[in-house]
Amino acid sequence: MEYPYPNLARLYLPLLANAQPLVRRQAAMILLGTYGNRALTYVRRLIDDGDPQVRQNARLALLAIAEITELGITFQPFRGMYMQCLGRMRVYVDNHEIQSQDWAQADHGRAGWQKVQGVFAYLIHSGRRGATRDAIGTAVWGGPFSANSLSRTFTTLRQTLVKTCGPAFVEQALMMSDDYCVLDPTYYHTDMQLFEHTFDAAVRMEQESGLEVAAPIYGQAMHLYGGPYMADVPRGSGWSQHRRDLLMSSFMIAAERMAEYTYDQRQYKQCIAICTAALDTDDADEIIVWLMRAYAQEGRQAELEQIYRRYARALQIDLDELADNQDPVVQVYQSLGKSRMVNNSSS
Repeated sequence: MEYPYPNLARLYLPLLANAQPLVRRQAAMILLGTYGNRALTYVRRLIDDGDPQVRQNARLALLAIAEITELGITFQPFRGMYMQCLGRMRVYVDNHEIQSQDWAQADHGRAGWQKVQGVFAYLIHSGRRGATRDAIGTAVWGGPFSANSLSRTFTTLRQTLVKTCGPAFVEQALMMSDDYCVLDPTYYHTDMQLFEHTFDAAVRMEQESGLEVAAPIYGQAMHLYGGPYMADVPRGSGWSQHRRDLLMSSFMIAAERMAEYTYDQRQYKQCIAICTAALDTDDADEIIVWLMRAYAQEGRQAELEQIYRRYARALQIDLDELADNQDPVVQVYQSLGKSRMVNNSSS
């Protein structure tokens, strides 16, 4: 079973199971300070892991948390619903992932599974505020839709959730009236919520204590970002684009802060790895600047030239007329060139 958030809980397990009490305490305080009681949910999910060592460490981690808190710790595996919205959308109920065929089987496939999944995705996107049936239809169909098609899709969605989550969950979490629908976020978790919470915690921590303290939290935020928001859900009228852009922007900021931190720590190879991963998402100026600097420190001149020329081509920058160019990438490139000339002449 592949869990949707391995980089969070697994990251802390060795520390929470460490033989040194001080290490266990510090790890537990950081975990709980960043994620609150929800951290227990993520650790409890690993009690069901396929790896015996992970299962054992998950129990040791819960014991460590119990040592330093007054929280009521249960050692039963987590039961509930978790949605992965970053990258390909995936829905987990306990340890079961709802597959594409599950969305349609409840109603013998009369409502297409993509439409059922699309309605479910839009309800997650709408959160506590919910949405009208017309808004849902417009978002999912991306154009004209019939009331009968929408009604069948809602019926299939309800039947799928009853089959996988049970009637009690549906009665509490899914509220449908003749004109309005809400999927109450009290009854589920998403990786989007976790990513946003982690990123906000990192920003707040940097403001209060500086980048060195915040860097590990920025790193966790990067690990939690699985890709563009609801990447495989048909976009219809583009309802997801604004949220997608905001989440991607937060990821790129986290990457830039990590790039600066690793560069300042002279961890140039790690800085290069962070920047390279971030550039798979977006060609941000700040990331290219740190990447060029790290390449220069590592003596990887050919790769520095390659990334710079690719950037110049994309922006149609004339490489023969750079004297007054105020582009930050161009300026850093020129300063690196001057630095090389000084070093060469002094040697």
